[in-house]
Amino acid sequence: MITVKTKCRICFLLLSILAYTNLLACSFIPEKPVAEIAKAKDLINQGVYQLETGYPEQALATFEMSFEIYPQAEALDGIGCVYLYLNELEKAEEYFILATEFDPSYPTALGHLATIYEIRAYPDLANKYYLAALEQDPKDVRIRNNYAAFLFDQTQNKSITDTEKSVLGQNIRRELLRVNSLTNSDIINNNFKIMENSYEY
Repeated sequence: MITVKTKCRICFLLLSILAYTNLLACSFIPEKPVAEIAKAKDLINQGVYQLETGYPEQALATFEMSFEIYPQAEALDGIGCVYLYLNELEKAEEYFILATEFDPSYPTALGHLATIYEIRAYPDLANKYYLAALEQDPKDVRIRNNYAAFLFDQTQNKSITDTEKSVLGQNIRRELLRVNSLTNSDIINNNFKIMENSYEY
C-alpha cells in the first residue's frame, strides 16, 4: 500500500515556511528597524536549514530567537515544525495554532495543522484545514499536493462506498492536475503516475 509518508508527499513542513515572505505583524507590535526584521527573517532561513540537516535543538533555539527579535507567524510555525520533527504532536499543534492566531492570513500553518490531524487520524479536521489553507493560497503547490495524497489515503478506507471512492478519485485527479498546472515537478509527475496506476477513476 502506498502511504502518506512514503511516495505521495512533498515534505513541505520545513521549506514552506520560506515561501510566505510577507512579514505581517499584529497592530500592537511596535515597529522594528529594517535591520532587525531582516535578521529575524535570516534566522528563520537558518532554522529551516538546521532542521533539514538534523539539528532540531539548534533549530528550535534559532526560531525562538527569531521570534524574540521580531514576532511573526513564520517563527511560531518553525517551532511547530521542530516539535513535529520530534514527533511531539501536541506541542506541534499548539504552535501551529499560535501561528494561525498570530496571523490568520498565514496559510502554511493551516496546512501543517492539516498534517497533524491527518497523522492523528482525524480526517474531517485534516480535510477542513487543507481546504482552509488552499482557500487562502490556491497556488501553494506543497499543500495542494499533500491534499491530493490525503484524499488518496482516504480511498484505502475499506468502509467507504464505491460511489464515495469514485468521487475521491475524481477529486484526486483534479488536485494533481491543478498542481501540475502550477509546476513541472518530477515529484508531482511521479505522484500522478503512482495514483494513476493504483486507482481507476
